[in-house]
Amino acid sequence: MPFEAVVMGADQALADGNSIYRNICVAYFIILFSLGVVGNTLLLSTLIYKQFQPRHVNTSSRRGTLQVRAPIRFHPRKHRLRFHSTADYLLFLLVFCEFICIWLVLLRYGLHLIADTDLRNFSTFGCKLHVFLSQSAINMTVAMMCIFSAHRMVSMKWPLGTMKRITRRRLNWIIIGSLLSVLLKQLPVFHLFYRDEVGDGVQKCIKSQDPRLSVYINVYSYVEFGTHSALGYTLLVCFNSVLYYTVNRYRRQNRQKSIVGVSKMEDAEITLKKTESRRVGLSASIVIISLSFVQVLSTIPYFLLIELNTRFKLNLVPVEYQFVVYYASIFTVFVNNAINYYLVLSISKKFRQLTWKLILRVFCCKKPELSEACFGQQQERSGFRSLGSTNQMEKVS
Repeated sequence: MPFEAVVMGADQALADGNSIYRNICVAYFIILFSLGVVGNTLLLSTLIYKQFQPRHVNTSSRRGTLQVRAPIRFHPRKHRLRFHSTADYLLFLLVFCEFICIWLVLLRYGLHLIADTDLRNFSTFGCKLHVFLSQSAINMTVAMMCIFSAHRMVSMKWPLGTMKRITRRRLNWIIIGSLLSVLLKQLPVFHLFYRDEVGDGVQKCIKSQDPRLSVYINVYSYVEFGTHSALGYTLLVCFNSVLYYTVNRYRRQNRQKSIVGVSKMEDAEITLKKTESRRVGLSASIVIISLSFVQVLSTIPYFLLIELNTRFKLNLVPVEYQFVVYYASIFTVFVNNAINYYLVLSISKKFRQLTWKLILRVFCCKKPELSEACFGQQQERSGFRSLGSTNQMEKVS
């Protein structure tokens, strides 16, 4: 969605340094910015640190309808700079885009609120470049959410098909295509935005007032609104709705029945692979559902009170409250950017353990080791495992 809506009564309210509404918005910005910088830094660092951890490898063989598993072995990473998990890879790219938005967009509005300083007003090139980068980062964040949600939806619904057909290379081409589309869509800003004098010699970064460019400005605005707000968020809601239904159905099946023994080894192997693939991707699916839900929910105030209100001149907000509504709506859009790390931390136990190991490694210079109790528990879990219950395993034997 375009963040170039008119700031309504912002300039008048900024003149009142003791305004209680202004102080509330400043506190809101500081909380969001602090949580976002710390959280996104830890989230990105933990995802990178995870790639340096040894992988847990289960070696297995087959006997009849039984699955024979050897003890868990720990193997070092061969390609440490490569994300071995597609979910980690997509989450890293998504968080990286959100991190850029914090520094480019949220910081800009915070500085304008606190010091009445706009980063876009320092130079003409800076005006054009900041609009281009900030709009691209915002669009790419929603695009990455859609890609992540679509990938998790397909992975949970058709796990084996995803492993064979949606390879990392094909996924990279989809991401590159999305990035190029976003960048091409934002190229007109270098021609449509410029610095102009707006009363009392104040230079501001605004859209061109040239009547000859009015048609192009309207086309750009509606294309931006249609692709980002309408198409992007519609796809995000659709993908996550299907993913939510798939995850719920998988969890109900797990609660109602266990995997039963089958006569053909091929069926047993396929069933096991599907179950393992869904089990491993369950946390990632819950993470993207939560992030998408917060993103859509936090965007609703801006969409209704700013976007639609400005475009259709609905006058939903009284003049005396326009300032606080504008900044509160803008900052609320970035709630997801601020709390994404804490959402992931609350969902994934493994991620909490990795974060704790990283903190110990950085601040205590201590290399965490696998505890004997944990290793013994993992060895206990390995060995002979049937595809059904104990009684069914006895019958098969």
